[in-house]
Amino acid sequence: MVCPRSRSERPQSYFNSINNAGTTMMCNLVTHLCFFGGTGDWGGERERRRGGVWIPGDWGYIYNDNHQYYDAPEGPKTGNWDDGTEGENIIHVGKYANTLNMFWGHFDVKSPYHAESGWERKINGWISPRGNAKEKGDARVRDTVSYLSNGLDP
Repeated sequence: MVCPRSRSERPQSYFNSINNAGTTMMCNLVTHLCFFGGTGDWGGERERRRGGVWIPGDWGYIYNDNHQYYDAPEGPKTGNWDDGTEGENIIHVGKYANTLNMFWGHFDVKSPYHAESGWERKINGWISPRGNAKEKGDARVRDTVSYLSNGLDP
């Protein structure tokens, strides 16, 4: 446990104490916390077809279509991809300069906000840790998005 004073006296040590291999969370859990935490409406979500339209607060997902489970729970190890590289959860945070849809994602700690194309490039740049170095991610944006059930309907 880190003393609260450590946050101001040793910010890097404090950051390292809560951001390390022992404190990591899966992308889906982190996105759930962000998506529902602000409203307190845990699990109150609806789903709609995106149809190319993003509304701030929409929760989308970009699949890595090349992902195959390395350690499948139902059978032998297959594929060359680790858990966590199935894709990326994204939350639409609004438009930049009134033109570019921007999204928050969990995978890029240094710069968590990117355009949809930026997240697609990021996933397309993933390399399978056990496969051929040419085996890269293949991004595909899910056709449906989730949105909070309390608030405005789309």
